[in-house]
Amino acid sequence: MHVQGRVTPGTLSITDDVATFSGTATIHVVGTTSTGRLAMTLSDVPFTSTQAAGGAGVAWHRLDVSGVGTFGPETMKTGRITIWP
Repeated sequence: MHVQGRVTPGTLSITDDVATFSGTATIHVVGTTSTGRLAMTLSDVPFTSTQAAGGAGVAWHRLDVSGVGTFGPETMKTGRITIWP
């Protein structure tokens, strides 16, 4: 799944080490279902992205996509998320 979009101005919220923002995105999905291959593109889909600061094993990300579902939260295996107010 590939998600690309714009953040809506004014939607950023930071509480302690967790940041959340929203916007609309274009989502490209390619996969396999019980009935065969699935390939589709969804446009102008509302999303909310939530992430927690930290390094590998601590930081996490969750993506809520309106009408599609929630992906995560998934803990980062490598890298770091830094949140500045």
